[in-house]
Amino acid sequence: VLYKLLSALENLWPMEVLSREEEEWLAESFNVFLDYSLQLIRKHRILFPPHYRPSMLRLEYLLRCLGLLSTMKAYWKCCPFNKEVRGEILTALKKGTLEWYEEHHKLVSNTRADPDIRIHALVKLTTILVVDLHRGLDYYNALFESTNGVPYFCTIYKQLDKMVVNEFGPEINTLCHHLRVTELGAEPPTLPPGAEIGTSIFELYLSVQEFVSLRDQLPEYKAFSVHSYYEWFEPAVDKWLDLAKFKALNRIRKAAELNRYCTGDYIVKH
Repeated sequence: VLYKLLSALENLWPMEVLSREEEEWLAESFNVFLDYSLQLIRKHRILFPPHYRPSMLRLEYLLRCLGLLSTMKAYWKCCPFNKEVRGEILTALKKGTLEWYEEHHKLVSNTRADPDIRIHALVKLTTILVVDLHRGLDYYNALFESTNGVPYFCTIYKQLDKMVVNEFGPEINTLCHHLRVTELGAEPPTLPPGAEIGTSIFELYLSVQEFVSLRDQLPEYKAFSVHSYYEWFEPAVDKWLDLAKFKALNRIRKAAELNRYCTGDYIVKH
């Protein structure tokens, strides 16, 4: 309905002359609608879930209205000092993504006491980011691109890239340094201290690697900082080698035990 009204207003605009007061009313209506729409876009992940068809249709019509608004003579006549609608949408997406990230990041910030729990929280958060990016690529990107020329996926990825580099990098490096205290002695069979943490760090590495791999969907990704993510995990390499050595030694010991020979007294006769 609103899209049709905006179209009708634009078609009638050259034929009608409004008073100054009427233009002010119209300008106020435009600005209220724009502000409200941008608030919805900031919360689009919650308000317009991609797997619910009616909500996606509402988002589509909202974006179409904004796309039409950005080209309307009536809008620019009444609101000559407003910023470009496309730029406003980009800003709303960035702010909304930051707010959404900070809400989920609380899961990690509440687990500072236990390194293992914190690592698992980082794995969970990284997985949430990856799922969100896939969802954006599959559902939101084409919609924002076709209606307003907004590169949704690129915008979201850039914003999350900053968050991951600034917050994940130092934290992961600290956790990896914490793991370097383990040494394997000559005595078997107990698992090295912190080995479970070592394997969870590897799980985190794979999660971050999947996040980084999504940059391949971008036209240009060399400028992103997260491509050096492997450097965050360098302190954990010694730990993984220790764990691999431990497992290899255990396999050798078990194999040696199975290969012990028996004397003739223990041979079973049939």
